[in-house]
This record gives sequence, C-alpha cells and structure tokens, in this order.
Amino acid sequence: LFWFCLPKHLFQSPTSFVIDDDHGQLLGASIASDGQWRFPYDAQVPDKFKACIIAFEDQRFEHHPGFDPLALGRAIRQNFRAGHVVSGGSTLTMQVIRLSTRNHRTIWQKMLEVFRAMRLELTYSKAKILAIYCSNAPGCTSPSSKRSPLFLITATYPCACRHWSWLLPASSCSFI
Repeated sequence: LFWFCLPKHLFQSPTSFVIDDDHGQLLGASIASDGQWRFPYDAQVPDKFKACIIAFEDQRFEHHPGFDPLALGRAIRQNFRAGHVVSGGSTLTMQVIRLSTRNHRTIWQKMLEVFRAMRLELTYSKAKILAIYCSNAPGCTSPSSKRSPLFLITATYPCACRHWSWLLPASSCSFI
C-alpha cells in the first residue's frame, strides 16, 4: 500500500506558453489555459530563491523525511491556543502532496499527506521535490522559474527573502 500511494504523475496542470531567447531570457509568455501563471517545470532552482523558499516555508527541509514532527507539534499547539486553524505545520514535501491531490483540508487528509510525503521522499531527491514545489505553488506566479517576478526580486534584492515589508501591497498579494 505504501509503495503505491502516489499517482504516476503528480501534476497534470496546464502550463504557460513561454518563449525564451538563445540565452534563456524570457521574451514572452501567456497564461495557462486554466488562467494561472504556471511556467513549465525547471529542475534548476536558483540558490537565492531556494534559500528564500526554505527560509519561509520549511526551515528544516533538508533534514526531515517528508514531515517535520516539530512543525506539526507547533501547529497543533498554535491551533489549540487560538481555537481555530492558524498553522498547518506542512513541509514543502507535504505541500507538494496537497497541491497534487487538491483534497479538502482535514485531519485525515493531513495524516495522508504525512504518509505520502514520506513516500515521495523515497522516490525523489530534495532538489527535485523543491523544483516540483516551485513549478506548482499557486499565488507565486510560478516561482520555479528564473523568469518569475519573485525570483527577479530576490535576485536583485537578496535581503528581500528576509524582509518582505518593503514590497508594495499589490506585489505582496501575489506571494500569498
């Protein structure tokens, strides 16, 4: 059961049509057929962008087996104190699973995410999991790509990955 808990293809979402020049610079792109900016999969995640994603989403990404017991414990504690869900405690790997299945968020689904995340970690390297996440994370205008606005900001302003407050409100909403 554990070995067969992942679908053959995690994502089948349409991607944006992209035109690059001979040097890999973006010349043009169009929104995917589902109305989302989702650049095609790119195995190369720039180091600055990788550092920013890991710093914000999953600080122990390189050191856990797909789920982070400390993050889950913290989320349970925060949710209990608040009386409602304020944190999910998901790792990047768990987010890949959630994004690929698009199931409702329940405690049962969270347990399945943990199970499937461990399985995903046995199949793919951390680098590939991060690239898959970056290619499919919504709301970031496809941060997987060197062409994305989020990468351009973090590449131009390295401190941006720690200090987002200087961003204009209109820009900030694309990162939610």
